[in-house]
Amino acid sequence: MAIPQSPKVEVTPSGRKLSPFFGAVRDRGLLNSMLDGPSKAYEAKFPGKRCHWEYWPLNGDNTMVVAREAMGYELVDANDIAATASSTPHGVVRRGDLVLMAVDVEIADAVREQDERAAKADRDLPVTTYEESLRANKVRLSSGDVDYAKPVVQPVKTTLEQVGINEAQITGG
Repeated sequence: MAIPQSPKVEVTPSGRKLSPFFGAVRDRGLLNSMLDGPSKAYEAKFPGKRCHWEYWPLNGDNTMVVAREAMGYELVDANDIAATASSTPHGVVRRGDLVLMAVDVEIADAVREQDERAAKADRDLPVTTYEESLRANKVRLSSGDVDYAKPVVQPVKTTLEQVGINEAQITGG
């Protein structure tokens, strides 16, 4: 049985090793201030509720809204928040393809915890898949014992990079 050769590891001029394998996990995005105002106004008026912006495009596909309603979310009516000059005086609070929904804090916390578990599973998926593939590659040694594949390169490393954002750059202020 031929022993697989480890892939050639390239090294940058700075000494950093490059790998042909790469996995990235996106960060859950930040809402911009245009969405914060109505949410904060509603939550101030109804302390036991938490707001969430849900996707509901103008083409009428309300799949995501119906799914949230099944979880206990309700559409927020514009009468429930302080009106602004550009807001609708009544009806659904909408910003583009998003509508404002609200739910009890307990449900919102449970959904957030579930999302965090899903995000962790997403983050860990490349490593889990790699480790499972190693365990799946069994070989029988000449002694009769069964052995598993061994990594031929250094173990998977994960890094976290946080980039600071100056709010004045975003808001233009």
